Amino acid sequence: MSAQPPNPSSVSQQQQKQQQQQSHQIMRPVVFIPLYIYPFDTAWEPLVRSAAAHPSLTFVTVVNPNNGPGPDPRPDASYVAALHQLSALPNVQLLGYVHVSYCTRNQSDVERDMDVYRAWNDDLVKGGGAGSVQRDEAEDEAKDEVKEQAEEAAKEEAEEAAKEEACGSLRVDGIFFDETPWDPSHQDYMARLTRYARAAWEQPAPGGAPGRDAVLALNPGVVVEPRWFEDADYVVVFEQSAQHWDDYFVGEGLPQIPHALRPKSVAIVHTVNSRSAGALARRICRLGLGGAYLTDEVDGGYTRWPSMWEDEVEMLARGNGGGSSYRTCNGNSRDSVDSTAHEQ
Repeated sequence: MSAQPPNPSSVSQQQQKQQQQQSHQIMRPVVFIPLYIYPFDTAWEPLVRSAAAHPSLTFVTVVNPNNGPGPDPRPDASYVAALHQLSALPNVQLLGYVHVSYCTRNQSDVERDMDVYRAWNDDLVKGGGAGSVQRDEAEDEAKDEVKEQAEEAAKEEAEEAAKEEACGSLRVDGIFFDETPWDPSHQDYMARLTRYARAAWEQPAPGGAPGRDAVLALNPGVVVEPRWFEDADYVVVFEQSAQHWDDYFVGEGLPQIPHALRPKSVAIVHTVNSRSAGALARRICRLGLGGAYLTDEVDGGYTRWPSMWEDEVEMLARGNGGGSSYRTCNGNSRDSVDSTAHEQ
């Protein structure tokens, strides 16, 4: 993590007072998951179970096959199967991972990665994943083989195709831009990329998949100026250890975020003591942040599920209120912004 950037525009005392009053309201956060676990067998099953058990809680899930979508136009068969499973859950939003290397990466390379993710919505909508490419090659080789072998291959192909068709459609809802800068001098670079992504998702895919509004997330990992929120649905304003959360963010970082932008703000906290995770999740809800992910994995990495995963989800679901409202500390229910829209 780079050094902490200069403070964004100062917040007036009156604004701070309003924020302190509003922070007592328990907002409805999303669970924001950097899902960098390879989908072996049932590796993603904890997410599937939790999303099914908490239908009113949104799980924004970042998928990262190979530091991006990888060199191939389609993910491998394991990813296809796992993504089909998540696509069937309406409260799971899937974001494709791309890195911008703090705006040093060629913009056309980033656009290529986004195009690949967007194409998954169409190419895989009827089960046409990497497995189908492998079967096509098998068919070509089978042409010169004996009839019995060809018939057996055709039978296996039909069975596999039926399995994939039964999986239903696959969707990628948007893009997660990692390694985004905090320096406002780079905002034009990021604005071009976010405009490109939104335009790409708005267009119907060649095979008939309809256009949609893209969900876009930026990850500077630190508090940034309000202008950065204009082009994104989510901004990761904290990606550090629980110790750094206590020592810096609550006292110095959080007051820099205007209250109206907190529903777009996400905290990813690693190296969390599993025994204190519940209290931390409750505090995130009370602070009004729009999304959170807590893990006891030291220094992040996000290659395994947190040991307190189920408790974390349960606590965020309570903050969510189980519906379209949040509760104030006195128990009154008030209308809340849509956790996926974040129009504030």
